[in-house]
Amino acid sequence: MIRAKKAPYKHFGECLFVTNSKVEIIAACGFGIRILSYALCDGGNVFFEQPEDMAELTTETGWRIYGGHRLWISPESERDYYPDNQPVKIEVAENEVDISQRTDPWLGIKKEISLRFSDDAEVEVTHKITNDSRQTQELSLWAISCMAAGGTEKIRLPQGPVPWGPRLGITAWDYTNLGDTRVTYHNDCIELRQCKGKRKYKIGLSDSGARYEYRNRGIVFAKTAARIPGKQYPDGGMCYETFICDHMLEMETLSPVYRLAGGKTATHCEKWNIWKEEE
Repeated sequence: MIRAKKAPYKHFGECLFVTNSKVEIIAACGFGIRILSYALCDGGNVFFEQPEDMAELTTETGWRIYGGHRLWISPESERDYYPDNQPVKIEVAENEVDISQRTDPWLGIKKEISLRFSDDAEVEVTHKITNDSRQTQELSLWAISCMAAGGTEKIRLPQGPVPWGPRLGITAWDYTNLGDTRVTYHNDCIELRQCKGKRKYKIGLSDSGARYEYRNRGIVFAKTAARIPGKQYPDGGMCYETFICDHMLEMETLSPVYRLAGGKTATHCEKWNIWKEEE
């Protein structure tokens, strides 16, 4: 059974605080959808929180990253940067919270995020889009978690023999330096450190061990999202992408590409978990 209340949170205005006595999630009420915080009840927020006076990670049209977790549409375009600064609708049930925004006029898409709590720290996060336009749209659901600065991400890689052909495809964005010292490639994983003073870095993976971890200040955040075999994925077949800048690191899972007619819906599910590192 969860407990929920509304109260101000820092400079983000009124927010919904939800807990099952193991973890607490804070979601914005006045804008979004943004899941601003995910934390153990006796620990700190694992997500990046954008300072109120930060000029970076904003646009001239009024969009702000805010931080936390959000739902975008891939492939990326200027339409993703619609200023989602209007209040959201929130419904609370026994063990679930449903958050929905108004239809995005730039995309013609309505976005929803549902949080289903377990008896422990795990939370199932279901992302849903509805095509409210009259045109069929080809798109992928893009679930993005902005992680607080100073941590290390571990991307587990698929293991086992591959008789013919490559095991894994990796895509690099044009600003990415493949010799970046923040990134280390191992046989079973890729490790990426978030730190300041470096250029932006982004890669995508065509397959993975479906488990992604971020360690920071003694806390481990993990999320999983299954790749569906035989389906087309965006950005040249990528099911997972990660981005580093001066302020944060993003952990990004993607759904298959859907050809969505007007009125139709699609979903994409992640599972989150969080625990303290062993000392």
